[in-house]
Amino acid sequence: MTTIAYVHHKNVLQASSTTRASQAGFRGMAQFMTDAVRGVFGNLHYIAPLRNIPSPSAGLRILSKNFGHGKYFDWAEPSLSRNYARQLRRKLASVNVDVVLASEFKHVAFLKCPQTLVAWQDACYAHMAESYPWGEGLCQRTIRDIERLDRQTLENADLIALPSEWAVQYARDKYPATAEKVVAIPWGANIHCDRTEEDINRIGEAKSTATCKLLFCGVEWARKGGDIALAITKRLNETGLPTELVVVGCSPPNEEDLPEYVTLKGFIDKNSRSGQAELNTLFSEAHFLVLLSKAENFGLVICEAGSFGLPSIGSKAGGITSAIREDINGKTFALDSPLEQYSEFISGLFADPEAYRKLTLSTYADYCSRLSWEAAAKELKANIERLK
Repeated sequence: MTTIAYVHHKNVLQASSTTRASQAGFRGMAQFMTDAVRGVFGNLHYIAPLRNIPSPSAGLRILSKNFGHGKYFDWAEPSLSRNYARQLRRKLASVNVDVVLASEFKHVAFLKCPQTLVAWQDACYAHMAESYPWGEGLCQRTIRDIERLDRQTLENADLIALPSEWAVQYARDKYPATAEKVVAIPWGANIHCDRTEEDINRIGEAKSTATCKLLFCGVEWARKGGDIALAITKRLNETGLPTELVVVGCSPPNEEDLPEYVTLKGFIDKNSRSGQAELNTLFSEAHFLVLLSKAENFGLVICEAGSFGLPSIGSKAGGITSAIREDINGKTFALDSPLEQYSEFISGLFADPEAYRKLTLSTYADYCSRLSWEAAAKELKANIERLK
């Protein structure tokens, strides 16, 4: 039996009442990832937390944060990563494991160990910096640091797993010497699912046949394409299809001026029973999830929607094109697509119950075979076994 250790500098599996929304999402991912890995491998050691110990010079930079020529990220300091490696070597000496798994490059970039080393991150740091707004205006030191963490991890690890072909292609192109180590393994849904195909049929039969419901989930209205989702909803109503947009996790600007067909739910804590029950209802009642991001590494909410047989409408940005398979679990559109293309796709399926039913079933089947954490962990194990 292959034994595995999951490493992180934070105790991400320990939730607290003060956990922020952004942290809650990562903690949830770590919990579902490690539960699935434990289930597939049969055993899992959890090595965390690790102490943040920078070098003296890095410590001064972190304290001052005085970089007049751009944004500085202290988490990318290589000395922090080197110290993570020293701590991990000591901790690994006391456990009997075959594989070390990290969900962030920085934890293992400088780790040398006899075990098989696997990094399973959403994309290279440099790729994210080039794609996301947070990467704008970085100082040269941080740019060098994140590129170094990427390069060291790809050189050091035995296997680099990234959830999308978009992320994989970037890593292979930028670091061709390590291209054979990089594989695409989708992530899974951060939601409990014991639903069956029969349940998906029942959920579909209970949906409204009078009003089309679109579901928008995300904490960043602008980046996630909330403006496009709102415009699509308006267009559908103008063309004669009564349509409601339900927004979870954020509020659009000028929310007091929103039309009556927009419902704001705010942040819903999926870790609470009441929050999970409310999300279950929203995913079940919706006809489509809309994720029209301008930047997105993958889109875990697509996986979660799939567990309810809820098709997704996404942009052709980043890893969304790997999360959504055309006409299998939804459809993707270019960000500059005219509103008519969205409305014709949505109204066409809404008017054809049998075609929509088939799409919900193929969406659920795709979740089961590809977009659940259990499926992801099995694919991870298969790739690790091929290294032997």
